[in-house]
Amino acid sequence: MSKLQSGGEKGKGRGAFIVFEGLDRSGKTTQSSALVDALREKGVTVQTLRFPVRSTKIGEILNEYLSKGKDLPEQVAHLLFSANRWEMQPKIEEWLRNGDTVITDRYAFSGIAYSSGALGLDPVFCRTSDSGVIAPDAVFFLKVDPEVAAKRGDYGQERYERLETQKRVAAAYGTFDGEPFWKVLDGHQPQEALKAQVLSEAQAVLSACAQWDGSRSEFKRLWGPAPISSPPLFGGEKGKDGVGSGERDVEVPN
Repeated sequence: MSKLQSGGEKGKGRGAFIVFEGLDRSGKTTQSSALVDALREKGVTVQTLRFPVRSTKIGEILNEYLSKGKDLPEQVAHLLFSANRWEMQPKIEEWLRNGDTVITDRYAFSGIAYSSGALGLDPVFCRTSDSGVIAPDAVFFLKVDPEVAAKRGDYGQERYERLETQKRVAAAYGTFDGEPFWKVLDGHQPQEALKAQVLSEAQAVLSACAQWDGSRSEFKRLWGPAPISSPPLFGGEKGKDGVGSGERDVEVPN
């Protein structure tokens, strides 16, 4: 077993949950794929997801919506994106418990940034629908100027790929600055240098997750209470808007 590989048994660590975020054409897919390859070469078991997961029934609707083949009320679109993340929660939790590292291209942060930034929906409404999803151990936000991203290949094929829209989304992403798991990486630097930085950051995250001994809380949840079926929460405070700020711990039953 690799030094970075976490086991799923109690006392042997757990898998790490790493998310890549950024504007359209910011290089998320390239960098996440490179990290997956690098970790697998080191013997780490890695599971991957790309949100929205378009293979589910909900994902099929979202694929049609994003490709401009279907129009939806803005609130409905947001809730479908959120539902797509919720339907993958059992699988994410299963992988992490088994000691597998999970790497996703986009997550709840995209839902909030795009729905509030691009569509102008209430940020509290946008955040609430993802309240309780598993919090990632790290989010790598690839910061790229919208004007630069707009010059990259295939730009404009999907619904939100318009320069002014992406500028608003970039501003909305800024609301996550300061979150303990949020790591801003310069997406303009040479790709090999960025790959090396991502791998270094990821290795630190995996090492930390490998130290989990099973006697404390295992997963944290974003922005509020966990699902009804989950154990009770402890710690954390409500934000000014009444929605839990940051993430909160979930006690794991013996």
